[in-house]
Amino acid sequence: MLDMFFIGILTIIGISSDEKNNERSVDLNSIVFDDLPMYSILCPLYKEEKILSQFIKAMENLKYPINKLEVILLFEEDDVKTIEFAKSLDLPKQFRIEVIPHRLPKTKPKAINYGLNIAKGEYIVVYDAEDMPESDQLLKSANCFSKESTDVVCLQAKLNFYNPTHNILTRAFTAEYSFWFDCILQGLQIINAPIPLGGTSNHFRKDKLIELGGWDPFNVTEDCDLGMKLYNKGCKVKILDSTTFEEANSDVFNWIRQRSRWIKGYMQTHIVYTRSLFNMKREFIFFMQAIIGWRWFTLLVNPLMWTLTVIYILEYSHVVGFYKDIFPPVIFYMAVLSLAIGNFLYVYYNLIGLAKKGYWNLIPSIIFIPFYWLLMSYSSFIALYQLFVKPHFWEKTHHGLHIKS
Repeated sequence: MLDMFFIGILTIIGISSDEKNNERSVDLNSIVFDDLPMYSILCPLYKEEKILSQFIKAMENLKYPINKLEVILLFEEDDVKTIEFAKSLDLPKQFRIEVIPHRLPKTKPKAINYGLNIAKGEYIVVYDAEDMPESDQLLKSANCFSKESTDVVCLQAKLNFYNPTHNILTRAFTAEYSFWFDCILQGLQIINAPIPLGGTSNHFRKDKLIELGGWDPFNVTEDCDLGMKLYNKGCKVKILDSTTFEEANSDVFNWIRQRSRWIKGYMQTHIVYTRSLFNMKREFIFFMQAIIGWRWFTLLVNPLMWTLTVIYILEYSHVVGFYKDIFPPVIFYMAVLSLAIGNFLYVYYNLIGLAKKGYWNLIPSIIFIPFYWLLMSYSSFIALYQLFVKPHFWEKTHHGLHIKS
């Protein structure tokens, strides 16, 4: 119930605020290209030969002077097939191939930490292999950094998908992303709360990021962890008014692997910061619980509560006495209220996200959101299991499912 009200408040703030980021009003035609700083793009790749050509085209479409841009393709040493494929391409001069020596942990944050230390740019951004950022995103980012104080260390671009209508799963995924990036993160920014970063399109001041130690190579949701670290160190994150489009996972099993890794990373981040609970500010403790702790705990509890509800309805005469014994009236009616109003609100929140993004054709798909929640809960139990048996194992997400043979 607390989560329901917190999300509701963030939603109201996020959709009603007229606050504009500095980059929104910039006249891109007035930018003097000779004055732009060096920009480094880090792209960690592993078994991505199917989608590498698409990524190269997306980077070539960026409106940024080539002589002030470097695109560092980061390959794992044992990914021979993708490395050979990349070398066979006629890569533009702003691209660099870097091979990371094989050592554990074999994770994305380890790869981008390697890239961070060899990047030449004043600013850096992380993109995934399937990303298609808007062409003026780097210009907007550089302009925003130049206007902001140095305590603004990160700009998070909005994320969405270029294949939202692929199937029912991608429609629900699009609803979730639209609500998260266009409502929730905007609300978190306005109330000066920590922002759990997305896994891509994070723009940084390189020197500040190095000063902070970069990413945690052992955390499988390194973006969320870094967002908490930035807030805890007194640094600020702002939402960049630019969208990066990526591939919505259209395969259920592939989606479960991806989501279980995300949730496992949320669990890891929660545990790491809980160890230092007494040394933190009270507002950080609240936000950490509300943004991270409640997220994964609710997913674990949700199937249990739904099961108890179904049993109560189907076997009322046999279980009514037992339910009255274990659930005091106050708790019972709060639970009923959460069931009736809470589930409606969470569905409605996703509808708001689609409406704000202008995806009117996807709104009928909202009726499938409860099944999407069940998949999330299933993934959370996998995450909990892996947290104990293989906490730093990186579940590989296969990209390029939208590309026809």
